[in-house]
Amino acid sequence: MTEMKNAGLEGYLKETFFCDFGNPAVRGLAEEVECDKKDAREWARAAFLLARERIAFGFDLWQVKASETIRKGYGMCSNKALVLVAILRRHGIPSRLAYVPMKREGLSPALGTMRMLMSRVLN
Repeated sequence: MTEMKNAGLEGYLKETFFCDFGNPAVRGLAEEVECDKKDAREWARAAFLLARERIAFGFDLWQVKASETIRKGYGMCSNKALVLVAILRRHGIPSRLAYVPMKREGLSPALGTMRMLMSRVLN
C-alpha cells in the first residue's frame, strides 16, 4: 500500500516498543488483510474486522506488545486496538490509540459476579 504522508502525522506512523509492527507476527497478520489496497478507508475497515475476529476478548495486562497479543490470540479491548494500530501503521495509515476510562460498575454486564470479587480485591 502506498504510504500516506500527511503533515503532522509522522508520529502516528512510527514503530514503538508496544506498537511493534516490524515484528514477524504483526507483519504476518497485516498481510492477511484482504481488500482493495488502493482504498485506504476500505483497507482500514478490513484490518479492523480482521483484528476484531482474529484476537479473542480476554483479560490481560494493559501494556502488552501488539506482537505478544497476536501470539497469545487474546487480549482486552486496548490490546486488540493496539493490534489494529500496528497493522494500520505497518501499511502507512496514520493511527493512534484513544480510550475512555470505565468505572468497574460499567463492566458489570461483561463480568457478572466476577465484578464483586474484583471490588474486594481492588479496594
